[in-house]
Amino acid sequence: MYQRADGYWVGAVSGIDGTGRRRRVVVYGKTKGDALTKLKEVRPIGPDVVNDVRGLTVAGWLDRWLEMARAGLAPTTALRYGELIRLRLKPLIGGVKLAQVGVFHVQKLLADMEGREISARGRQMAFLVLSRALKAAVKARLLQYNPAADVEGKPRVPKPEVTVYTEEESALLLAAAQGHRLAPLLVVAMDSGARQGELFALTWANIDFPAGAMTIRRTLEDGTLRLKEPKTGKGRRVHLSAYTMQILSQHRKAMLVEGHCRHDAPVFCDCNGGWLRKSNFIR
Repeated sequence: MYQRADGYWVGAVSGIDGTGRRRRVVVYGKTKGDALTKLKEVRPIGPDVVNDVRGLTVAGWLDRWLEMARAGLAPTTALRYGELIRLRLKPLIGGVKLAQVGVFHVQKLLADMEGREISARGRQMAFLVLSRALKAAVKARLLQYNPAADVEGKPRVPKPEVTVYTEEESALLLAAAQGHRLAPLLVVAMDSGARQGELFALTWANIDFPAGAMTIRRTLEDGTLRLKEPKTGKGRRVHLSAYTMQILSQHRKAMLVEGHCRHDAPVFCDCNGGWLRKSNFIR
């Protein structure tokens, strides 16, 4: 830093920018303090590396962060994060300069979302995305600390009370579904306790008729119809009752008639033999 003859203070930092090019950033101020403040906004992010974030807003950083994080996210998660950024975060906090964002801004964001009657789960997810993005900004040395970490009254969602069908309700459901081509799915669901995506991902290769069991190896991601590992992270073998195996045997015969009983075909499929969609199944 130095003072020019006209009284203005000049500050400069040089190094390599994010593209690998040599770069020099110069700032000016009427006082030494003004120039120092501006110089601090030109963040060093590594040895001889500089990044000028003076014009970078929270909205701009959220877009950059999501592009960088997308490779490590499931497609549906990346899509959900994008929606939260576009609908929740950008309108309420996106205009704040990244270098200036603080606890007050995050606290106001939470208050504004509650004022707009956004659900506790919606507020919690938006806060989670913002916190992760700001944590990444700290790691990239664009911020000194993560202001979301110090916020009080973080959104919390009470755990819902788990309700299960009684024996009478289960019998009513199975009786109502009798004759439907997907009624066997309900029988297997009740007997196994498997998740919906796990049932949708079952293929005939996963059914062991002699042993009376099925092996859950994958789950079907709704929307993209992408097969992935189960939520538990590993497969498991589930033994089924003789009644359920009998229903599955009858279901296999029906699928043979439809021409949808290949070794790698889904056990529970749509009318064209393809993977089931959650929305279709509900209808």
